[in-house]
Amino acid sequence: MSIQIISTRLADVASLHECIDVVARQGGFLACQQAPAREDLARTLFSLAEEGSIHVVAKDADRVVGWAQIQRGNGSYVCHRGDLGMGVLPAYQGRGIARELLEHAISLANAAGIHRLELEVRSDNRRALELYRTTGFAVEAIVRGAMRVDGAQHDALRMCLVIVPPAHSEPSSHLHLEHSEN
Repeated sequence: MSIQIISTRLADVASLHECIDVVARQGGFLACQQAPAREDLARTLFSLAEEGSIHVVAKDADRVVGWAQIQRGNGSYVCHRGDLGMGVLPAYQGRGIARELLEHAISLANAAGIHRLELEVRSDNRRALELYRTTGFAVEAIVRGAMRVDGAQHDALRMCLVIVPPAHSEPSSHLHLEHSEN
């Protein structure tokens, strides 16, 4: 198996949509129960590119099997912050793909001038918590009753990672939405 981690392209939208939909329908760990419409997803990706956010995918051949997104803060006082969201298809979990996605996204965020990453993770999502902790994220707060899944309340942990910026870094966008297939 050769997994490639790349910046998301417009050609990836259909496969990314399918990937998000499968992950969203598994266990209630994302904020939604299904992927947004493909058109909405494409618009979101364009918007992320315009604001200098990060979006990368893990691909097995032409199939998106995971993604990581860091949405830059909106406003001059918070544009150094980014909200992280990610997921990997169940059949591909446990292979280190999430760690590769996360490390790649962190590197791109750092280069783009995003030096504080924030996320919220359900407190019972042990695999995600282990990944975030071993990548340097620290718990900042407990969000009581953050999610309601099938009538059950779930707490979440608010976590952050502060990245030391490289010397003389210039913000840049690493989300490329060209129409090419390669």
